Amino acid sequence: MTTPPDGPDRSAFDDVDLARETMQSVLQQVATQAKHAIPGVAEASVTVVERGRPTSAAWTGLLAFELDETQFGLEYGPCLSAAASGEVVAIADMATEERWGRFTPLALRQGALASLSTPIPFQHDLQAALNCYATQPHAFDAAAEAQARGIVGRAAVVISNMHAYDSTRRTVENLQEAMRSRAVIEQAKGILMGRAGISSAEAFETLARRSQDANRKLRDIARELVAEVTGEGREENRDSDRDDGADSRGDDGRDGGRR
Repeated sequence: MTTPPDGPDRSAFDDVDLARETMQSVLQQVATQAKHAIPGVAEASVTVVERGRPTSAAWTGLLAFELDETQFGLEYGPCLSAAASGEVVAIADMATEERWGRFTPLALRQGALASLSTPIPFQHDLQAALNCYATQPHAFDAAAEAQARGIVGRAAVVISNMHAYDSTRRTVENLQEAMRSRAVIEQAKGILMGRAGISSAEAFETLARRSQDANRKLRDIARELVAEVTGEGREENRDSDRDDGADSRGDDGRDGGRR
């Protein structure tokens, strides 16, 4: 078997929009690319194991999905082994393979005669593998393994960048919220200092005490105080209160637990 001249599509992950893509959509691209780029692949899937629980995160056809599920039911198989060990696991011929007990006869019955499972190098608390299944024995050679490694390697970079992007976005959002909260708290402190002739520390203690007594966030108490003086933000506070109240109610609008 020879590798096609162009090899895997190296641009498959080049234009990934980190703000729009999800982990599942990227893994689906991994499975789809493997099916179309690696000779001999009948169907492909991606197995993800999180906290010991495996799932088929993406697949190109029913054959791949059912073969993954068979291994999950048995609690062993090449896809689980590749994900856990970080090593490529290949089965050249299901008819003569002896390592996987009940899996190989079940795979033969489903029409799979060879498989190639390649670990995806996550940097987080996940284990994963790209699984390629063939309907002919000896379908995957060293070139096919190299192509599979290339696909998962490029996908791993994208997934790592997605995590970094999400982390950075959350950090920026938290900083922005912290700055907004600090600003309104400073305004509220100034109002209390002017009204009561107290120090900045005493004003903050007053806000903190009101927050504890009302069992509400200090920034919300500050916003209400500022709104009383400026007339701004009242609608925002009412919306916030409605949202907080909705959290303790069921979907039908009744108080949770009441009949």
